Amino acid sequence: MGKMMEDPTFIKRLQKLLDAKNFDEFFDLVQLSLAEDVEYSVNEILSDPKTTPMKVEQLNSMIDRFAEREEYEKCASLQHIYEQVKTRQNNKP
Repeated sequence: MGKMMEDPTFIKRLQKLLDAKNFDEFFDLVQLSLAEDVEYSVNEILSDPKTTPMKVEQLNSMIDRFAEREEYEKCASLQHIYEQVKTRQNNKP
């Protein structure tokens, strides 16, 4: 797990950003936390087959959001996570 996720104030920081409708900063922070530990992020996305499709959809929405903002480095880090998720899904017995 990445350092951000271990921070007990992380969720509170995200909630404050949402409450303030500071969506750009919110998504920046989420992207940083996902990219900080790709293996953990992939495992978390795949942890519950019932919620995996929703999480993949959210990941794709984030990729689209960063593409619209022309923040391609952030797109690339999220795309890498997406590809890892799809690879593991395709390799499941």
